[in-house]
Amino acid sequence: MTLTTAAQPAPARAARVGGACRAAVLASATLTLMAAAIIAPGLPAMSEEFAEAPGGGLLVRFVLTITSLAIAVSAPVSGLIADRVGRRSLLVSGLALYAVS
Repeated sequence: MTLTTAAQPAPARAARVGGACRAAVLASATLTLMAAAIIAPGLPAMSEEFAEAPGGGLLVRFVLTITSLAIAVSAPVSGLIADRVGRRSLLVSGLALYAVS
């Protein structure tokens, strides 16, 4: 036997919110993959441009690594902020900031 409480959302509202939440999470998850896909085609040109610079080859190889490193470093901080201000508001503001940049 189950009890219906005020904390449980109505089924229709839960379906609408669930779809929007899934879309937002899917959009944010693709940002990580898109970062590498956007940078990768420019790597040969970067290698040519910085071929004569000291350590240029190493820095060009780090271009893809830096995006992953930034995600790894910012994930715990984002978790703390999400606990304080809410996950939805953090996700929406992050997506908006990414769209603007």
